[in-house]
Amino acid sequence: MKFSAVILAGGKSSRMGRDKAGLRLEGRTLLERQAELVRSLQPVELWLSGGSNDYPLADGQPVRDNFANRGPLAGVEAGLGATNASLLLVLAVDLPQMSAGTLKWLLRHCGKLTGAIPRINGEIEPLVAVYPKAAHPHLREALTAQRNAAHEFARACVAHGLAGWADVPGEHQSSFANCNSPQEWEALTKHA
Repeated sequence: MKFSAVILAGGKSSRMGRDKAGLRLEGRTLLERQAELVRSLQPVELWLSGGSNDYPLADGQPVRDNFANRGPLAGVEAGLGATNASLLLVLAVDLPQMSAGTLKWLLRHCGKLTGAIPRINGEIEPLVAVYPKAAHPHLREALTAQRNAAHEFARACVAHGLAGWADVPGEHQSSFANCNSPQEWEALTKHA
């Protein structure tokens, strides 16, 4: 399956107090770690949304938000606009336990032209998802109308037949643990 990928590395990181992309785990920044995971899946393109100049990707191409101050969906929109593939894997940078196995599991839930959006116990995980290029006009319309909620966009993709739900089995659930505060970072990394 051919797909592109975008790593969402923007955001203000206000609860963390510093740029999450630059947090170090096992000698690598989170951005480097996520890029390595994505590269192992062999995407046709790798995009970086919102990355600081301090954390460039050697083989990733930056994409700039077309919608300022709209949160992570602006990065998804930029990736969908830039990609030449029919599917775009979206991966947030703040998931230090994400695995290649989990991303492969998610990609197996996609069709040639339909994406997959994970759910854990009914809770949507829209920032580790696969969206089809065909969802781009819907997302531009949502952002133009100031509908910036990622969960809303994910539900709309499923409602329009552009993606399906992928219910995450127990063995993959820990991959979705994210870090938004120093306390979460410490709790997630003290056993690493």
